[in-house]
Amino acid sequence: MSKNHLATIEIDLRKLDDFRKAIAETPSLLKEALGKAVTELVLVIEAKAKEVCPVDTGKLRASITPVVQSWAEAYVGTNTVYAPYVEFGTKKMAAQPFLEPAFLEGKRQAPAIFQRAIDRAMNQLGRESR
Repeated sequence: MSKNHLATIEIDLRKLDDFRKAIAETPSLLKEALGKAVTELVLVIEAKAKEVCPVDTGKLRASITPVVQSWAEAYVGTNTVYAPYVEFGTKKMAAQPFLEPAFLEGKRQAPAIFQRAIDRAMNQLGRESR
């Protein structure tokens, strides 16, 4: 560049309004994405619990249910009275854990599930701010 030429920076201020709007929507966009991730995660845990659950009559396996309480809170459980005895065992019966292995599988998959959700949200944010 010669001494007679100045560097030029061009800024399109019309895009600023779009960017402000996208930034304002970020919390709800992330909240929605994280809510989907929570739902995906409890479904992974439910599937694993049903996969490893011991079966006699099938009632225990059928009772394993995911519950999503909010975008940030969910659990997988069962309403059968004898589930804790199966999970932890008794003096006369060995433990046959099904919820703990399912939780550990969920814990293993959680980082990837949440990373994908955040990536999708950020990609959507990028599309909306264009």
